[in-house]
Amino acid sequence: MDSLSCLPSEILHLILQELARDSKVGSLAALLQTSKYLATATLPVLYNNLFQDNFHGALTATKYRARQSYQVLVRMLLSQLSLASLSPVMLHALGANKTATQPTKICPSLDYFAHIRHLNLRPEAIVLDHFWSQGDPPSEASACMQGPEFSQIYQTYSLLQSLIWRFELTCEPLHIYYRAVLYREINWHLTSRILEQLKSISISVSDLNRFYSIMSRLGSLEHMEFILDDAIDHNWDYFGSISGELMSSSISREVEPLPAMIQFVREHTRRFPGCLKTVSCSNGGLWHELEQKWPEETKIEILGLLPPLRSPTSLHRENIQHVALHLDSTDLSHVQEISCARSFSSRPWFIAFRDNLHLIQRCRALKSLEMDTLGPGTFKWAVQEKKALNSEKGVSWLDKSRSAYLYLEHGLVLLEKVHLKDGAGQPLTDELDDIAFAFDQTLKSIRFSSFCLSSAASRPIHLGRGWLKLPALEHVSFYTRGVVLDRNFFKLCPSLKSVRLYDGSDPDRCQDVLTCFPADLPCLESLNTSHGSLDYQDDAIETIMSTQARAAEIVQTLWTWDWHLPSLNHLALTGEFAYQFQFRMLNGCPALEKLDLNNKTFDGRLDRVLSYADLFLPGSVDSNEDNPAGAPRQAVVAPALQCLRLMGSWKVEDSLLPQFLTAMTPKLDILDAFGLKGFTLKALADVVKTQPNTIKKVYFRCPEPSPKSSVVNAGLLHHVNADSMKRQEEARLVRVHFEEATYFVMKDVTVINEGSE
Repeated sequence: MDSLSCLPSEILHLILQELARDSKVGSLAALLQTSKYLATATLPVLYNNLFQDNFHGALTATKYRARQSYQVLVRMLLSQLSLASLSPVMLHALGANKTATQPTKICPSLDYFAHIRHLNLRPEAIVLDHFWSQGDPPSEASACMQGPEFSQIYQTYSLLQSLIWRFELTCEPLHIYYRAVLYREINWHLTSRILEQLKSISISVSDLNRFYSIMSRLGSLEHMEFILDDAIDHNWDYFGSISGELMSSSISREVEPLPAMIQFVREHTRRFPGCLKTVSCSNGGLWHELEQKWPEETKIEILGLLPPLRSPTSLHRENIQHVALHLDSTDLSHVQEISCARSFSSRPWFIAFRDNLHLIQRCRALKSLEMDTLGPGTFKWAVQEKKALNSEKGVSWLDKSRSAYLYLEHGLVLLEKVHLKDGAGQPLTDELDDIAFAFDQTLKSIRFSSFCLSSAASRPIHLGRGWLKLPALEHVSFYTRGVVLDRNFFKLCPSLKSVRLYDGSDPDRCQDVLTCFPADLPCLESLNTSHGSLDYQDDAIETIMSTQARAAEIVQTLWTWDWHLPSLNHLALTGEFAYQFQFRMLNGCPALEKLDLNNKTFDGRLDRVLSYADLFLPGSVDSNEDNPAGAPRQAVVAPALQCLRLMGSWKVEDSLLPQFLTAMTPKLDILDAFGLKGFTLKALADVVKTQPNTIKKVYFRCPEPSPKSSVVNAGLLHHVNADSMKRQEEARLVRVHFEEATYFVMKDVTVINEGSE
């Protein structure tokens, strides 16, 4: 007997639950084949919610293969049913129309259906290609589509007449309807057998009458999902000009499911009070160019029939309206996450927050917040709570509402992650300053993103001005315009691990930027700044300067380039920051593996010319001489750098290549020399062949030099006779990639290269 079979049932159950939580579906399925004891214990865990996405996604690498996983499961369950109970539509799809042979059962002794509690089969999981291996339906299935029985079934769909007019009943609309009908039939056959035990199901709106007739069997139902498999929302432009009579007929049919949905929920809540907790509605994904949506009026009416949510742990797009409708009777003290962002257009969940700002304050266990900006004062309550807690006056100066005393009962909110988006919401005002003050001891991540970068910022966004120290802050990311970084910002955040700043300015706006004071950042792993100067003034956005004036304004950098960042792994700089980058900073970054420098401008006018002085520490080379011969030198070294990417315009002479690609970067593996110029290919090939470096690949974003012989004369080989991996390793081949051609440099000249040109 195996060791698992010897475990007490309670311990075995905990192990199985952990496997399910980690989506170890393969391991759970394997246990079904071991012993009756393990199979009996595993079935309730594996089949409780068998169509959940993470189960199938964990087994597959692509969405297509995930659908195949669904199909295997669907066919296995259908194989447990009697063929006599299946409709002709299903029989043809399953390939059992003539032979009437029962599909092979995996294990007749196991009752898979007995353990199902949640059966939420998605329409997108039903793909006809998985039923018909050749892509097109067999002749019997095509005949079924043209037959009277199938015609009678799919006439219930409101879009039928429109498609008849548009496509003249070619194969395309028939296949669409066959898939819609097949989903409805499969879902009905699987659910109708076990309705009494189901806690959640998905129901096609076109099939409501059939489920309504057996509602007495749905006493355990806690959640239902309406699948909009019918085209309730029409895009008439897609079908072209049609007659008014036909449009009126379709419009009258399209509203029929809406009151039916409301009546279904009303009747269920009447028969089983308090049983049904949540209701959702999803686009069936069956109609091309017709994404179906749940009308807000219908949604609000249905949510009003349901009881308040019981101690929710998260607020999101799907449940926030439910909470808003039962705001006073919903306990929000257990909410740990808020995730509501509305993009460009107005959404009900945004309105729910905007009209109930105290809603966030009631989430006393809140750890993570992602939402659109709501305007001034959004987090003023948190500032007041913190001040009141540290004040002898207590709450006397707060308003006397119920929310004012929440912190006395539950303590302060310990927010850790914040992601604000301006979208089409209110402009960002005091939110960041209030967040930094109220949650200074717990804040680990702060992000802000703007959907529109095409226009100038309405006001600058200051980071760090007047802030307290943020000892827990690890991640900062800003994607917007008008970022102003306080000189003390990095000093305030000693635990930073990643910083990403993108202010959306034109990459050729090279202006003066204030120097940030160095800070001790032992944990910083990634630093990325993109475009812009981050030097907006409070009074007005500076006018566009001439080309010469902009270039002359590059006099300071974002920091002093002498920082010691022992954990920095990736550094990416663009615009003026890349232009002003001092390579001496690499000496303070012993763990740096990837360096991206992009000083690209729209007209390509700014060239960064590298000299020996750039590759040695200050004071080790006579600043008046470019040639360091005879002078004491301490070279800049990046001991761990493996990938160097240079974009824009970087000039380096032949004589500097050995120091640049060998002494400074002894572990360099990949050189993306897209913006590197000023040297000859022969000098590069000589460095690669003769110097003790580890370069394996060099990339140029340009055509190969012409004539072709010039490349070969420079020491690059167009073909090499080193097919085997062993010979390639012996030859230590270095690949030099141009836009449409690849050349080779052979570091070990002792390896015979018979096929070279």
